Amino acid sequence: MNSNTSFLLGLKIKEYRTKAGLSFLELSKLSGLSASYLNEIEKGKKFPKPEKLKDLADALQIDAKKLISNKPTKALQPIHDLLTTSFLHDIHFDLFGINHTILTEIFSRAPKRIAAFISAFVGIVNNYSLTSENIYYTVLRKYQELNENYFIELENEAKRFRAEYLHNKMTESEVLKNILRMKYKYTIDETVLANDTTLHPLRSVYAENKNKLYINSSLNEFQLRFLLARELGFNLLKLKNRPQYTPAEDLKNFEQALYNFRASYFAIALLINESDFKKDVKSWISKNTLKQEDVVELIDKYEATPEMFMQRLTNVLPKHFGIRNLYFVRTTKYKNENFSIDKSLFLCDNKLSEIQFSSQHTCMRWLAMKSLQQYTKGKTNMPYMVYTERNQQVLDDKEYWCISIVKSLHNPTQTCTGVTIGIQLSKETKQEIVFLKDKKIKTTKIGRVCEQCTIENCKERRAPYKPIKVNETKRKMKSRLNELLS
Repeated sequence: MNSNTSFLLGLKIKEYRTKAGLSFLELSKLSGLSASYLNEIEKGKKFPKPEKLKDLADALQIDAKKLISNKPTKALQPIHDLLTTSFLHDIHFDLFGINHTILTEIFSRAPKRIAAFISAFVGIVNNYSLTSENIYYTVLRKYQELNENYFIELENEAKRFRAEYLHNKMTESEVLKNILRMKYKYTIDETVLANDTTLHPLRSVYAENKNKLYINSSLNEFQLRFLLARELGFNLLKLKNRPQYTPAEDLKNFEQALYNFRASYFAIALLINESDFKKDVKSWISKNTLKQEDVVELIDKYEATPEMFMQRLTNVLPKHFGIRNLYFVRTTKYKNENFSIDKSLFLCDNKLSEIQFSSQHTCMRWLAMKSLQQYTKGKTNMPYMVYTERNQQVLDDKEYWCISIVKSLHNPTQTCTGVTIGIQLSKETKQEIVFLKDKKIKTTKIGRVCEQCTIENCKERRAPYKPIKVNETKRKMKSRLNELLS
């Protein structure tokens, strides 16, 4: 018997029993079934035989067909809809210490309240036009945040693999290709994607039925090393349910988002040795001033992309330096002058975390956005540019030291992309990161979105301020009530 069928039957019986005003003991006497057995049925742990269902229906004074039918009552419809989709299976609740038994226990305790919550949640998702991918990545980010974006099991796997196959040395892409060919029997093609105008935007495609990896030959060595290391991660970690192409879009379920993250984390941990990087970061943050060449030198040392470097900082800073209040975002500027936030991770309580899926206009004073503008206005032969400043948030007066690294993009729609880390300023961070005491670092006041920003005469404003109107009568009433109740 399907577990969902048993569970829904239990909820139905509980609903009818409650309507009838019957306790377990009273229903037990009327139906001839023990109270403990009835409790097991309502929890979805037991499914009674047809004759016992008939006894239950008679005791509840309803038609037995209502219990046997797969059609839920109106009150239980949202829960039925949730259980018959892949949502509960897709989202790995076990990552948060919640197993299926706990979930069903929660549902069975207060099915109507849970149903109301689910309906409200679905309504919010629809109103904000959130896709399943938005939800998957939101859950994934929360998982990262709960673990402070540090996963010891993946670090250990990377260390073991580096010692066994790379002899703890930096390696070239050809070495990684050979490991894929020899250890995992891969066939690698580097011509199809580059020559196919339709597929050219893709970096890679993996054909599972052929065990064949198609790679776009336009990738630079740094991008190629990451892609191949991630491919090794999928295999070493036995992550079968994976995205078939890069960039990973149209994910079928949460597991694909999770496995893509785990393989990517492994790749960065493999390519940027944790112990060496920790020493270099210690030396880096001990400088009195931070210069662009300091950042470039460290990125070049590890033959990394700017995003790999910044991602690795989000692993190392919380774990080894106690710098936990930070955020990471990736932003893009388009040729039509639009902007997007493509990826974010907030290990801190920050109002900026709410804007990724917002339809309002993100503050252009924020370094994550402003650096894109500065990059396109400037002229440079550098592969990327580094920008730093302090951002003081007018909403809560919190101050963050921010570093953005921006590079150009060579495609028909996008101009440039940037990765930004913001570190909340405190006595502790200023002691740990010496160059934060540098008085030459510029401070800029920033809002969250233009529509809710009170900064006056803002040259960067893209939309008028729309204050949230407060009913004056209600405000006065609330004030008087507080006085009365205090």
